[in-house]
Amino acid sequence: MEIGDGRALYEARIGNEHHDHMICLDTGTITEFYNEDLEQLQEKIVIEHGYELVRHVHQLFVRPLKK
Repeated sequence: MEIGDGRALYEARIGNEHHDHMICLDTGTITEFYNEDLEQLQEKIVIEHGYELVRHVHQLFVRPLKK
């Protein structure tokens, strides 16, 4: 997984449970998440453009909200 700064991390693939990642640019913390609405939206967009979704990589690069 490319995390920016020219760095890559590898995670063991145990099972086939799909998830996406949020990567904090300040701390380097990586948060795994799954969102069914996002998955359905991606599928809808792909179909609307005449394709079949084979796989995807979704990474959100984030920073903490300033309070």
